[in-house]
Amino acid sequence: MEKRYLNDNEISEMAEAAETCYEWTSSWKQAFHAAKEFAQDELGVSPNKSAVALAVNLAKLAWENKVICTKKIIEGEKNVK
Repeated sequence: MEKRYLNDNEISEMAEAAETCYEWTSSWKQAFHAAKEFAQDELGVSPNKSAVALAVNLAKLAWENKVICTKKIIEGEKNVK
């Protein structure tokens, strides 16, 4: 398996895989493994630990954004009624 630096798009794709995994499993540990597997299977790259950790942190950021937006929608609905 090839070892090389990953570009921003590849890390973003890994982050999407990690976020999807977290959505189904509620486990960031499993999301880490999903991001690593995605890089190996789909990109043909053996990522280093820091690249996978970056992807997971981006996934966490995206997940928290969804949580905040959802809370705002719910609070907005309460204010309307």
